[in-house]
Amino acid sequence: MEPGSRVTIDALARELGVSQTPIRDALNRMEAEGLVVRVPHAGYRIPPQITRQRFEDMLELRLLLDPAAARRSAERASPKQVAGLRRLLEEMAELEGGNGLMAYGAFGLREGRGRNGVKA
Repeated sequence: MEPGSRVTIDALARELGVSQTPIRDALNRMEAEGLVVRVPHAGYRIPPQITRQRFEDMLELRLLLDPAAARRSAERASPKQVAGLRRLLEEMAELEGGNGLMAYGAFGLREGRGRNGVKA
């Protein structure tokens, strides 16, 4: 989608073969991230392309927040959740001989995987 173009919920729902509800939810999350702009009484638009400086600022912020969020999640994880994560890690390492990005990509594409590689 081009910067400045209009995003219609109906068209996206038809194109993706889903109801309007997940499209609305996704657009609301994307608006919070600044990936779309809600225009009152007109729907959503794709914002102008971000500048390199804004991209670097966002990346720097993610590099600060993501490790802290991961640490906090790990500290609060139940033994069952930790065991499940260890199992997923072992499965991923077995794919493609544990060959880095190829293994990760193959793991994500495996049949039966849902969001974030977790079995559906």
